[in-house]
Amino acid sequence: MPLEFSVLIGLVAIVVCVLKSRYWSALGIFAALSVSVVGVVKIAEGVEEDLMSAIAIFGVPIVIAAVSVWLSLRPPEPDSYWARLRATDEAGRRLVDEEPGLRRFGRSVIGAVLGTLPAATFMAIVILAADTSDETQLSFAGIPFLFIGFIVGGAIGFHWVPRSVARSHKGPPAPLHS
Repeated sequence: MPLEFSVLIGLVAIVVCVLKSRYWSALGIFAALSVSVVGVVKIAEGVEEDLMSAIAIFGVPIVIAAVSVWLSLRPPEPDSYWARLRATDEAGRRLVDEEPGLRRFGRSVIGAVLGTLPAATFMAIVILAADTSDETQLSFAGIPFLFIGFIVGGAIGFHWVPRSVARSHKGPPAPLHS
């Protein structure tokens, strides 16, 4: 159970870190999640009633979830999407509202596809690391994340503010609120 919550928290933290332009943090969280999933699957196949197995199965995912939350709470980079989303023009309109609808739809489709990649990767890692069919069933935990990633990725893509729009905007932008 802690593994599934760790993966959910980690995926949310990866999305937040990417939106805040903290790519190395997102890559680190993804690597830690991948290693913990493989490790827990390998340890779970030969679980013994000793303290080290219990710590590994329950403790490692909880620590990774805590570190993921800490990394995602760090402030965004100045030119990140997180900051651009809140940018407004001198009339108080959001910059994203000035984008044509077809571009927004295209970015929504791309975002939906990219949103499914972490869950698909999680499922592939579990399937490759598992030796028995019982261990492979852990990959079914990724199915709901496919749908969540599709919806979240599509929403982020629809509301995406490209750097070109923020830079080409005339006049100084209104103060950014974080």
